[in-house]
Amino acid sequence: MSTSQNNLPYSPEKNDEIDLLELCATLWRRKWVIIATVVVIVIPTIIWLMLQPSVYKLEVSFDQTSAYDIQPLQPSSLPDESPYTIEKLESKEFYQAFLTQINSLNTKRLFWKKLTQKPLSEEGDSEVTKNDMAFKKFFKSFTLIPPNQKNVNTNFSQLTLETSEPEADAKLLTDYIAFANDRVIDKFVRQLNKSYAAKLNQLDFDYDTLNRREQQKLEDKLLQLNEWLGIARSLKIEETPYEQLTGVELTVVDGREYLLGTQVLSEEIKALEARSTKPLSAFVPELRQMEYSKEILTNDLKKIDKAKDDVQSFYLASAVESSVDPVKPKKILILLGAILVSGIIGIIIAFILEGIKSYQARSVGKNAV
Repeated sequence: MSTSQNNLPYSPEKNDEIDLLELCATLWRRKWVIIATVVVIVIPTIIWLMLQPSVYKLEVSFDQTSAYDIQPLQPSSLPDESPYTIEKLESKEFYQAFLTQINSLNTKRLFWKKLTQKPLSEEGDSEVTKNDMAFKKFFKSFTLIPPNQKNVNTNFSQLTLETSEPEADAKLLTDYIAFANDRVIDKFVRQLNKSYAAKLNQLDFDYDTLNRREQQKLEDKLLQLNEWLGIARSLKIEETPYEQLTGVELTVVDGREYLLGTQVLSEEIKALEARSTKPLSAFVPELRQMEYSKEILTNDLKKIDKAKDDVQSFYLASAVESSVDPVKPKKILILLGAILVSGIIGIIIAFILEGIKSYQARSVGKNAV
């Protein structure tokens, strides 16, 4: 009988059931340990969560500005192939410059200094002020999401700011966007001023050069006519001898304009002398064209500083909006995580205590034997 019982097959299902029951019994016996562990961890977590300010996310979207928005700064057109033409402005260049400015650390520092009217510590400075800490918080709360490079049909960008004071910081974000836009416009205005100054200097130089050349040509012509007039007088040729020149080829007469006679030469000299008292641009089309170009460039240069307030380097696709629910901290998720972790820790402590108790019981049994 005894032999048959010893030969019974091994049943893992039965052993597993016994182990599972023993496990449940152990947890039940140590339930207060587990509960106490959960309470000790969860209650401080709840208190910490209650003390944490709710953080909201402010969002604003941008798109590429239109040609109309940059038109006030657009250079006027000059005649075709004019060497003094100012390059046309592109709206995409304004937009890229805006995205660069708004994500620039230097821009944020300059804005913060202007906002707080207080200096910031330089890099490497060991002294850190409260203003430095506030700026660091401001800087880290910004996130710029650039346009999706895979989607060529959209240029939308998004700027987010995490804050515990959404109403106050909505204005802060609006002011920062305006500050970055002004820096972009100022950058293009400076570039335009340099371009206009360079083109006007070149135009003045070319104008003076051409004017002197035309003046010299006029003086040379007058000198030559006076020489011919002297020859005509010495030969007593008052009028052009048309009968003598009949049938004579023109090339034979060339170089002997004294044959025109004193009357013709005198009238031509008077005409050229009268011309020399007037601006040469009245008789030289190239000079008139330069004066026209200079007038256009000068007028454009005058309007730049006045027009820059009407220029926008980006298109505001959506106004500043705040999230309805806080984005930080994730209180429910953190609380559930605290309960789960504390429960696991409580179970581990329960098994450790049970193991210690079993070990002590076996030690006592051995000592009794």
